[in-house]
Amino acid sequence: MVKRPGTADHARPSAGQRHSTDVHLELEFEDPALLTQLFGQFDRNLIALENRLGVYIAARGNRVIVEGDGAEAEQARDALNLLYARLQQGLPVEPGDVAAALTAVAEHAAGGSAEGASADSAMTTIRTRRKSIAARNAAQAK
Repeated sequence: MVKRPGTADHARPSAGQRHSTDVHLELEFEDPALLTQLFGQFDRNLIALENRLGVYIAARGNRVIVEGDGAEAEQARDALNLLYARLQQGLPVEPGDVAAALTAVAEHAAGGSAEGASADSAMTTIRTRRKSIAARNAAQAK
């Protein structure tokens, strides 16, 4: 969404200019109606992921491309999947949820998958008349 660091607006680095650790991940989401909430107003959620992880994210239709260092690109992919799963459960995605997804992904990067964190937080959801409240990390879920 934002231009890559060190590149002009019209120029993309060629494959020869990429670092050896750079990866190109493509995600495809089933429900395009949820993507506007996933991306956030003016793509603020994607920009937050880019800024925090130092990756490049491009969205075209229901496809999202993540490019960057291998570990960071995978964390961005996992965070997007967690946030999308949250939307599928009928929960909103707010800026705090993006930060929480990044924290959950970072916590599970060493030992397991972030999908487990999504399942744990889905189990500990409190529904009120006004909105649903879900755990944002493992400690809150406990």
